[in-house]
Amino acid sequence: MKKPKKLIHIGLAKSMSTTLQMLWTHSDNYVEKNLKGITDKTDSFFNEYRNDIDGLVAQLEGTPLPFGFEANDKLQVLSGEGLASSWLCQSPELSEHIPKRQKLLATMFGPLADKILIIIRNPIDWIRSAYSQSLKEGGSLGPDEYISDFRVSIEKNLDLRALVAYWEQFEAEVVILPMELFKENEESFWIAYERMLRMSRPESSRSQKVVANPSFYETLEIHQSINKILSILETACVENEEYLVVDGVKMRNIPVVDGVIEGLKSAREWGSRSAMERLKPDQILELTELLSRTKEPGILELPTELTEHLQKNFIDYLGETASFTFVQILEKYQQSVISSYCEPKY
Repeated sequence: MKKPKKLIHIGLAKSMSTTLQMLWTHSDNYVEKNLKGITDKTDSFFNEYRNDIDGLVAQLEGTPLPFGFEANDKLQVLSGEGLASSWLCQSPELSEHIPKRQKLLATMFGPLADKILIIIRNPIDWIRSAYSQSLKEGGSLGPDEYISDFRVSIEKNLDLRALVAYWEQFEAEVVILPMELFKENEESFWIAYERMLRMSRPESSRSQKVVANPSFYETLEIHQSINKILSILETACVENEEYLVVDGVKMRNIPVVDGVIEGLKSAREWGSRSAMERLKPDQILELTELLSRTKEPGILELPTELTEHLQKNFIDYLGETASFTFVQILEKYQQSVISSYCEPKY
């Protein structure tokens, strides 16, 4: 049987995509192309034509791809977590269209591949990491607010059953690997990678360790509070740009100094993120005391409907998938989902 040479890596987001892309890029036995430009453009189209999504999809389905796999003796990989994941931090109003977007991209790229690779992670950790990413991008929602506002996005992004079905309609085999296997034992991960994909590991994986875009869970509450403060200050400058306000009364015309609003926005979107990634333990404690926040983040509680969705379309689906043989990891996934269940509040 001819060995596969054409691999498409589709995500999930927040599941070591950057690490794999760096390994493939610096490998002597792979040619890697990053699809971020295409998936970002797809998001732009969906946003621009949000009033006629079906018409947009029909038009894009017939559009030739700008590139594909090349004639090459090396293993080839097209990689883009945006093929599977979208709108986990921005534009929650577009979340209902995630299945159409996933199906469109599968239809466009699926026929090109010999193998499809999906990297997954504990779904509760994925939600926490997605929430962390929303703070990195300048958001200021609390965990409960994020889950409420982005519930549909979380459901659609973690509907593994539907995602695999979109890609399975083509000849390529879909392979699912858990990120936790890489974190626990890198060699075991690469052995499973080679066995399930029937492809060699990237040569750089034998000597190069990469850590990219980590989530700093111990600073989530601090980060959210600081972003919220900066957001309030930014809003105040925008809404009251031409006036000084004293005791709630507009007193006189004193315009905001040029650059102040942009500076606050930049601090929220980039400054706080950079600082959170560099805080020392004593600085975390000092900020915690100043903000009167508990140091340890609480348990992530999910509404019943979301928990049941994750159980059916993520946990149960993996249990039904014969090729997913990582029993201990699946048991940990199951326990996390059970622990996150929140009783209805009356």
